[in-house]
Amino acid sequence: MRRSRRSKSSTPRWKRRGREAVEQAQVAVAAVAFAARRRHRYVGQEHAVTVELPIELFRTQDRDGIKQRFDAVHETRYGYSAPARRPRS
Repeated sequence: MRRSRRSKSSTPRWKRRGREAVEQAQVAVAAVAFAARRRHRYVGQEHAVTVELPIELFRTQDRDGIKQRFDAVHETRYGYSAPARRPRS
């Protein structure tokens, strides 16, 4: 059985690693902003689109908000979307 390697810190590992990378670069930084992206596709489709997502959507686990963003990106890229269809990550 595989054990989880969760840190006891409340800060997610990806965020800690990002901060460490900025610190190691030794450059002057006024602020650090984190963004997330996911690749989604409709069930049954081969191609996926990358959707930029505000961290808040992950924090609140807003699946409807993520789906709306995916539909909008798909509409822009392919000229159509299917809001009633479920996406696949």
